[in-house]
Amino acid sequence: MQNFDFYNPTKVVFGTEQLSQLSTLIPRQAKIMLLYGKSSVKRLGILEQVKQALALPAYQIIEFGGIEPNPDIAQLVEAIYVARKNKVDYLLALGGGSVIDATKFISGHINYEQFDILLFDVNKDLFEVAEQDILFDSNNQEFINTPTPFGVVLTCPGTGSEMNRWAVISDKFRQIKIDFGHENLFPQFTIIDPSLTLSLPQRQVQNGVVDAMVHIFEQYLLVDTARNQNEVACQMAEGLLRVLWQYGPLTVAEPKNLEYRANFCWAATMALNGYLSVGLNEEDWSSHQIGHMLTALYDIEHAPSLAAVFIANLQQRFVAKTPALARFAHQVLGIKTKNPSKAAQQALERIADYFTRMQMPISLVDYRLQRPRVIMQYISQCMRKQNQRSFGEFAQVNKKMIYAIIKSQPLRIKERRRVKILSHLRVACKTYNFKKTKQTKK
Repeated sequence: MQNFDFYNPTKVVFGTEQLSQLSTLIPRQAKIMLLYGKSSVKRLGILEQVKQALALPAYQIIEFGGIEPNPDIAQLVEAIYVARKNKVDYLLALGGGSVIDATKFISGHINYEQFDILLFDVNKDLFEVAEQDILFDSNNQEFINTPTPFGVVLTCPGTGSEMNRWAVISDKFRQIKIDFGHENLFPQFTIIDPSLTLSLPQRQVQNGVVDAMVHIFEQYLLVDTARNQNEVACQMAEGLLRVLWQYGPLTVAEPKNLEYRANFCWAATMALNGYLSVGLNEEDWSSHQIGHMLTALYDIEHAPSLAAVFIANLQQRFVAKTPALARFAHQVLGIKTKNPSKAAQQALERIADYFTRMQMPISLVDYRLQRPRVIMQYISQCMRKQNQRSFGEFAQVNKKMIYAIIKSQPLRIKERRRVKILSHLRVACKTYNFKKTKQTKK
């Protein structure tokens, strides 16, 4: 186990009917910007419940709704200026990962005037802005007193953003998606009321389960796990994987079961709140990095983008990942075979089967995307702009391996379930500008 400092100041208020505590968690006299997504929180009455919980004369509330999945920097800049104009001094995120990530970005820039100068240069893309923006430098001490405090009311579990310092935003015009994080971007509090998630569409529940599971895998299927170097982190991860393996399908099958939903919600939060990575030598996150680039290019949902590359990623590194996969097979799945390679292969097949039961793709072939070389050209451009030659655990995933992952055929499993391809993805694939890509190459 490596030396470590651990810090997570987020207060979690968990359980049903916890919105009543909202007024005790936000300072009196605060001028609040209430951020949320599109119509669902209004339609389901959740927005009204939150406003009633804040129905004190001391609170002034400025609403900013319509935040999109994979929040776009153009919309977030608009929110920053609205917050400044109205002298907002507290933010409240009502939603899931996209709304929370947007809130973190807004929090970091309301009081950061240098950001305005960066935005004036229209020739700069998000990668170039990130090079000069202190928000993207997790070690920059100038940022300590800058962020506007914020809290979270979670309505869509899966990303873990409600209890960590990380976020992801997009520049949709330039097809870029980038992550950032800082120790001063933890939410002050998070209300996790499982009953607020009971009306989620099945697709969003499936996305949340798979997203949380891949978060754990990226911190568990590692050399550290194979060497038994961090049993605390390993056994915590295995416990959470057992919960998601059991309660994920149950939550989908019985969407109104509050007990199933509560276990899923808390497991998803624990999957990415920092506890699983404490004391690790390395983490992976290569599937996330590839997935982010695919989302930026094709507007694929986050969880399906992960599922589409995760199995192929493990196949390409099967020898290196065999000991950790074999441990997962024995400790979580109860597979009895003692042969590590056979156990690892069975584990890989079981993961693929689990993803397909969640109606996830297990290969980019399922998305009928463009030629692999076109996708690889875009990924190479992104890596070059970020000065990356490779990434993942011990930088094992290079461009050659990424190309193999992209063109990989689906893993053959018994009675493989075909995935329904969303119509907007077909449209995205057809409308992508091939000419523009070829010109960029020159």
